[in-house]
Amino acid sequence: MSRSKVSASDGPSKPQAVLVDPLMDEDPSDDEILESMRRGMEDVKAGRTRPARQAMAEIRKKLAADADSR
Repeated sequence: MSRSKVSASDGPSKPQAVLVDPLMDEDPSDDEILESMRRGMEDVKAGRTRPARQAMAEIRKKLAADADSR
C-alpha cells in the first residue's frame, strides 16, 4: 500500500511515494483498548492464562521474524 505525498520544497508536480504499514495506519480507539483489557481480565479471572516465559518467547519470535522481513 502506498500514498502520495507532496512537500513544499518539491512543488506540486513531484509527489513522493510513502509506504504505509497497514497495521499502523490507525490507532485503536479508547473503546477498543478498554474492551481488550476487559477480555484479558476475564481470561485471567477464569484461569485462562499461560506462563510469562512462554508469552515472551512468542513475542521475541514474532519481533525477530518481523525484523528479518524488513
